Amino acid sequence: MTTIAVEPLPQPYEARPINRADYLNHAYGVRSWLLTLDHKRIALLYLGSITLFFFVGGAFRRAAAPGAGDAEGGFSSPRTPTTRCSRCTAS
Repeated sequence: MTTIAVEPLPQPYEARPINRADYLNHAYGVRSWLLTLDHKRIALLYLGSITLFFFVGGAFRRAAAPGAGDAEGGFSSPRTPTTRCSRCTAS
């Protein structure tokens, strides 16, 4: 005859208290976020700064070359020189 071990039933799940401090609400303010050592906050700051500077870089590119990448041409259109240098036309 075999013996079956009966495990005790798990206790019901206890809901997390709303007031418990976690990495998002431990301390409020810019200073607490910028001077944090919490790796989760650092990751969120990193993702936010990368996204921000991605858009800043796109804005600078549009300011530097406004027609680049448009339907009329830009970087991909063939460029024909308007003037030729004297070395190129000498035969």
